[in-house]
Amino acid sequence: MRIEIFHASKYGNGEQVAEELQKVLATKGVQANVHHMDEVKPRELPQADLYVFGSPTRMGKPPGGVRRFIKKLGLPSGSKYAIFAT
Repeated sequence: MRIEIFHASKYGNGEQVAEELQKVLATKGVQANVHHMDEVKPRELPQADLYVFGSPTRMGKPPGGVRRFIKKLGLPSGSKYAIFAT
């Protein structure tokens, strides 16, 4: 199984969560890659069995840049994904 983890960490909290998730998955034999959302284009995500998106919250919702990123996602139909918030 291949998992791609994307975070929008500004102060490092989301990055720490993403990297810890990657370590836990590695102990289970699962390949997981961590990326900052600024490093990738929403329509050019690497192929994966599961996508995980992490974001800080501002006033109860993700910041505008994260919302725009998610709206532009080009995930194939039926793709599995998960979201975490910090």
